[in-house]
This record gives sequence, C-alpha cells and structure tokens, in this order.
Amino acid sequence: MRDFLRANNRHAAAVLRPLRPLRRRLLRELRGWMPPDEGSAGYTADNYHYRTRFEREHEYPVFTRRRIAPPGTEEILLDENELARGHRYFACEGAAVSPDHNLLAFAVDTAGDRAFTLRIKDLRTGALLPDVISGVDSRVVWAADCRTLFYTRLEEESYRPFQVYRHRLGGDPAHDVLLHTETDAAYRCLLLPTRTRRFVLLNLYSNNADEYRFLPADRLDEDFKIFCPRRDGHQYDLADDGKRFIVRTNWNAPNFRLCEAPVAAMSGPGAWSELVPGDEERSLDGLLVFEEFVAMIGHERGLQRLFILDRRSGTLHAADTPEAVCHVWFEECPRLASREVRLGFTSLKHPVAFYDYHMADRTWSLVRREEVPGYDPDDYVTECREAPAPDGVRVPVMLVYRRDALKDGPAPLLIFGYGSYGTNIPVYFDQSRLALLERGFVYAMARVRGGGERGNRWHEDGKRLRKQNTFTDFIACVEFLVREKVARRDQLYAESLSAGGLLLGAVINRRPDLFRGIYASRPFVDPLTALADPSLPLTCFEYDEWGRPDQPEERACLRAYAPYDNIERRPYPHMLVTAAVNDSQVACWEPAKWAARLRAHNTAQTQILLRTDMAAGHAGRSGRIARLRELADLYACLLYLAGKAPPD
Repeated sequence: MRDFLRANNRHAAAVLRPLRPLRRRLLRELRGWMPPDEGSAGYTADNYHYRTRFEREHEYPVFTRRRIAPPGTEEILLDENELARGHRYFACEGAAVSPDHNLLAFAVDTAGDRAFTLRIKDLRTGALLPDVISGVDSRVVWAADCRTLFYTRLEEESYRPFQVYRHRLGGDPAHDVLLHTETDAAYRCLLLPTRTRRFVLLNLYSNNADEYRFLPADRLDEDFKIFCPRRDGHQYDLADDGKRFIVRTNWNAPNFRLCEAPVAAMSGPGAWSELVPGDEERSLDGLLVFEEFVAMIGHERGLQRLFILDRRSGTLHAADTPEAVCHVWFEECPRLASREVRLGFTSLKHPVAFYDYHMADRTWSLVRREEVPGYDPDDYVTECREAPAPDGVRVPVMLVYRRDALKDGPAPLLIFGYGSYGTNIPVYFDQSRLALLERGFVYAMARVRGGGERGNRWHEDGKRLRKQNTFTDFIACVEFLVREKVARRDQLYAESLSAGGLLLGAVINRRPDLFRGIYASRPFVDPLTALADPSLPLTCFEYDEWGRPDQPEERACLRAYAPYDNIERRPYPHMLVTAAVNDSQVACWEPAKWAARLRAHNTAQTQILLRTDMAAGHAGRSGRIARLRELADLYACLLYLAGKAPPD
C-alpha cells in the first residue's frame, strides 16, 4: 500500500513539475499576506492576562501570559515551535491552566491520528512533570485541588474516547481511577469544565443524542451523577451559573430553546423552566452564561446572529453584527459577573477581528483587528444569493470577488460545499484566497442541505434517505451562478474535504461535464464499505447520518449515490485528490482506491492525481507555512487550468 501511495506521489510530482515556478511565486505572495500580529485577543483570569500569538515565520503559536498587578513582563508558557522540533507532524491541543495558575496541562499528537499524549508543566519552574499519559483525548479538566485532573482514554482500534479516568499528579497512570466506561459504540466521552469551576461535566454524546453527568470539582470521592438520561433524538448542552444549570435543548424545539434547571440528578425537561422558546426561523447553536445575561450564537434566515437574554427582565434581543454575512464565535470570558462578551469576527472579505459586545447598552467596541499587508476590504464585494433547488427550496450561496471582477462578464468560479452532520460551515476570511481573487476568480460557498445553516430541518432534509438533496442543491447553486452571469460555464471548479468529498464524488458521477477541475481533500467516498465495518473509527457514530447498509432501504439509498460504486466509463474533470497515511477518520486507502478507479474509467484526456502525506492525519499538514505550501500547489493548478498563469 505504501509503495502504491509513494508511486502516486512521484507521478503527481512529475505531472506538476512545470508548475514549480508558479508555485514558488504563489508561495511568496501567500507569505507576504500573512498578518504580522496573528493571534488571539487574549483573556484575563484572576491576576493574569493570557494570549496565544504567532511570531513571524514560525509554524506554530506561542502561549503567553502577563501578570496584571504588579505589572509583569510577558512569560512564555508554551512554545509549540520548540515542542515540534524533530517531528514531521505536530499538534498541541487542550491547554488548561490549573485554578491556582501554577500548572499547565496540554496534549500533543506527533502522528496526526488524534491519539494524544498528556503532559503537565510547572509554570513556576518551567519544568515538565514526570506524568506522561498516552493514548488519550486532548481535553483535560482540573479538579479544585490543583493536584488532580480528569482525562479520557481512546479505544485502541476505533480511537473512540470511551473511558474517563482521574489522575493524581505524581501517581502511576497505570493506577489511575476509572470513573466511567462507555459501552455503547455509538457514544463518545467529552470532558468539560464549567465556567464557575464548580463542576466537572461529562458529556456522553452520539450523533443525535446527549447525556450529561456532573461532579463537584472539590468532591473527588464522589461519582458522576446523571443530569438528564440519554434519549434517542434529545440533544442538549449544559452550563452552570453558580446557582442553577442553564440548558440548551431540542426537547419540543427542533431548533433548540433555552431553559433553567436545578442542580439535581436525574432531572428531566418537565422540571425545567423555559427562558427562551423555540422558533422555526431561529436556531440556537451555542451559549455563554453570565450572572445577568446569557449570550447565544445562532442562525436566523440562514445568517449567523448574536442573541442576548437579559436574565433580570427576561427580554431577548438580536445584536446587529459588524457585517450581515459573517462568522462570529465566543472568545474566553472567564468573569461570570462581566457585562461584556468577547467575540471573534470574520467575513469573506474582513480579516479576523475581536470585539467586546456590551450587553446592557447594546454597543460594540473593537479590541483588536488583524491587518493583512497591502489589503483593502473595500476593493471586494460580498453577497448572499439564493439558488432555487429542483424542489423549489432556496439554497443560500455566499460570494466574494474583486469589485471589478465581473465588469467584462462572468468569471472563473471556485465553489466550496459540505452539507453533512448539521454543520454550520462558517463564512470566513482567508488571505490565501487573494491569490485567486486578485486574478479575477469568484469564490463561493454553497450552504446546501445536510448542513445546519437553516436549522434542524435543513439538516434532516440532507441526510440518510434524503441525502440526494445535498447533491442536487450543489448542482443548482452552480447552474444558478452561471445563469446569473457570475460564473463562466467553461471555468467551474469545486473543492471540499472529508464528508464534503462525498458531495463532490456524487456530483461528478451525476454531472461529470459540470466542472473543469476538482480538489478533494481526504475525501469520504466509499460509505458502503466503511459503514459495513463497525471496527472503523466513525462507523457506529455515523449510522444516524448516512444510514445502515444492513437495512435494505438505506443500503439502496447509499448504493444510489456512493461515489466509489457509481464510477462509470465517462469523461471526468481534472482532479487533485489528497490522502494522509495516519488519518484515523478517512483511511488513506479510501481516496487512494477512488482515484485509481476514476483513472481506470476516465475517457477524457484529463489528469486525476493522488497525493498522500506520509506523515500526517485527517487535518493535513501541521504548521501554518506548511499549509501555505499545500495551497500554493492547489492554486497553481487552478490558475493553470483557468489560463490565468502568467508566463515564466
């Protein structure tokens, strides 16, 4: 298998060799557009201000802090560049500072398979403690004593987080206390702290249900108590305000509602008080609880919104975001008494910025904005249009392009689609995209059914027996943009990754004439085989999304669109397919055999290339500059095919 992958890598390198000068030129451009002060806005906890930032030309971030009183100099807590030295792949996640600010727990992955190794650093001395725990999930939670932490072990074959342990610093991990084993293969374990640090939460979740358990962080001799038992179809989140639990639940509200509940075991929706009712036009996707307010991020008519509940008056208002078509997210806000919520903001044309929203007087204040050298957002246009699907449903498609891109008629188009798991694919700024936009491309994001951009129904109408809607929506978006004279029919290109690869694979089988080029990154393209093997990492977890091959009706539905099984002798577009040897989510042989079968059946004089990273996992190459090299390769191919590549 490795010989086959290496041979494909050599073949791809040979085919793309003439594009090397263009790739080098593009890489210089991409590096020139990197923000000089990239990083988070930071947050204040007790007497420290914490921040993550990048240094110029470094691959990985640096985690720092400063003492507030008396004012101190910057202290580097974790330099990921030092930790990554000597590793072809490196990821660091789950950094958690102990409540007394003396210890830092973090998890590293040097293979890309998302099996992490837990380490602890003493921030007073800078020394790493001898405690080393391998084969774990990246999330850890500290107990109130600052000497005990909770972590989750992974199942060996499936990489499923399935066991929760308690570890005492200095103790032998072999003697750690097992607190829970999840025996249902459809469920996974996720540990979370509450913002008050009063409780450790254990979320046992499947693709369509949740069960939360809670443990007082200062009572280490107790067991986790079940808050609300799991029930098929009931999804909920739990937060702590210091007195009661706040619950985001889809019980009798497909798009979720907000409730208040007592801190009690075996609670149920009948014992909860409703704070915000459900709404067919509004979805609630996440929340942050304060003493006087609850901040919620959701969607309304397909656009992301910020909602604020005033807990004293019970009134709810929607905050106007800095731009209508945008993506916002919560930043760290440790102070429960705060009347400001800090959010990150970006859009298709605006770089990342951080704002404080003042919940009482309903105003925004800018905290920090990343500046991209030589870039002016006023040179670009963003739009949200709606494409009619075959059944009459209107599908949002987001666009960004240079203000002068369409003055001489339609332009080359690169369109992204995903449409799975009810995921809300964010609209976000990527300065690397300027390599295409500056050369006249239009970039689009099709928010097709199967995602969650328009609530629960949007997801339900694009999964299992209704999965075909995802593919027809995507085709409808492309055809719409051609009719609207935005996109040139002979210059259409599409990209996606993971489950979005299934979308691209199904679409090119149905409409191989539609696109000139396809980029499929670590694509999930053989669902019939994968779902027939329950030992694979995601199989049992994903039956609710795709269906079960052992059920005749669901198998027939899968068989009708499965990309690998529907390849026929026909002309296929140019394709660049990527895989990764250590991918624990989409095994490398899946895109490999898909590319091989496509080549064997392709009747056109087009290139179908397979490139496999021999040292990475599902997330692709680690390091931000390594990622730019990957993008330079892709953009060189697109510009060459579009006739936009300048002569050497």
